[in-house]
Amino acid sequence: MHLHCEQGGSIAESARRLGLHTETLRKRVRQAEVDAGERAGATREEHEEIVRLKRERRARVQQSFGTPTACAASALRSRAPADATTRRRTRTRLCT
Repeated sequence: MHLHCEQGGSIAESARRLGLHTETLRKRVRQAEVDAGERAGATREEHEEIVRLKRERRARVQQSFGTPTACAASALRSRAPADATTRRRTRTRLCT
């Protein structure tokens, strides 16, 4: 990113010189601008904090209620019809 900023030119030209995809360099330049306070957005540190908080929340929810996937799977099993005929009748009854 420093090389792009120092040499100027377009991001596409700099990306070709560096052997990067244009979008990769563009995103990195934007993030560098956010981190430097030149552009609005979440800095890397703020993003890492948000990710950490989401993980902690997910862990607390799983601790309290069990894994969401396990809950959903057991609910589906308890309501699962025995065969295709039953499944069709169930759909018909739910729609009316």
